[in-house]
Amino acid sequence: MSDDGIVPVLIELLNYKSNADEQDMFYILLGILLDLQPLIFDECIKLGLHEKLCTICEKTTFSWPLASLINVCYPNQELLYCVKRYIFSLEECPSFNDDEMLEGISHTLVYLCEFEKPIQKMVIDSGILKKLVPFIDAVKRKRFSKAILFTFQYISENEEFGNSLFETGILKFVEKLLMSSEACADNEIIEPIATLIYNLGSNPENIEKIIEANLIYYVIDFAEWSSVKEDFVMVLINLLTNCNSKQAKKIIKMNALSTLFNCLQKVEDLNIKEDILETFFNVLQKSENVKNVFDEMEEYGIFDKIKTLKNHENQKIREAAAKIAEKFL
Repeated sequence: MSDDGIVPVLIELLNYKSNADEQDMFYILLGILLDLQPLIFDECIKLGLHEKLCTICEKTTFSWPLASLINVCYPNQELLYCVKRYIFSLEECPSFNDDEMLEGISHTLVYLCEFEKPIQKMVIDSGILKKLVPFIDAVKRKRFSKAILFTFQYISENEEFGNSLFETGILKFVEKLLMSSEACADNEIIEPIATLIYNLGSNPENIEKIIEANLIYYVIDFAEWSSVKEDFVMVLINLLTNCNSKQAKKIIKMNALSTLFNCLQKVEDLNIKEDILETFFNVLQKSENVKNVFDEMEEYGIFDKIKTLKNHENQKIREAAAKIAEKFL
């Protein structure tokens, strides 16, 4: 098809005013061609694709096919400045009252933020996330909310962006989502929340902000009953592993140890069992008052379970249980 001259026609059509559906089709067809035959990218550049995209970026309703097209073309360096102009043009939008526009922007951002750090940094520096976060609503804007959460999830994988994400006010809206029965029933909302908190819980400074945002109660609660409880168990393990002694004390007071013990008895995943045992060891080791933690664990029956796990068929489980027994029992 590309040999029949379709590429110049499609690119020329980008100049014409058309309805959103027709414009989407132009992007989709061009994206498919570029995906199937990457060599035609040079032809697209010669025909001014990157300049046309810049112009469209500043006028379009930001539908996802445009992001998909940029997805196909990236990381060609000639297109990078187009991506940057696109992202920064979003912040200048006069109004975000249009739900369709919000959804389009969010899906564009989630596509772009699957890329490397330079793209994610552009999104952060543009200020668009802070402007979009207040529109998160699991009832009125569910698809938008899902896409924004996945955007935060991708960006949070880079630890250096943690402070910038906190500054958007995302934790306040995460708490609202975790209080919402509609949000809690949707794995596509709570899964990226679990991953986001896990990624942010990489150091005591971040963990303090998570504690201050009252999210620990929800993490523990979701680790007990939610459909993705193992995800939240891993969040709790990560927080207790990376926190300092004072933070560990706060988290333990919220019944974190009993939650982990319940999981230890029920979970079939041996890696999670091992991680829980390592967490018990770390908590005992970092606690300012080991006796209080020891007494609480003994009351729950944790040490009785650890003694039986010393004879577990899995070697790593046996070793993790033995390490606790040797040092603390």
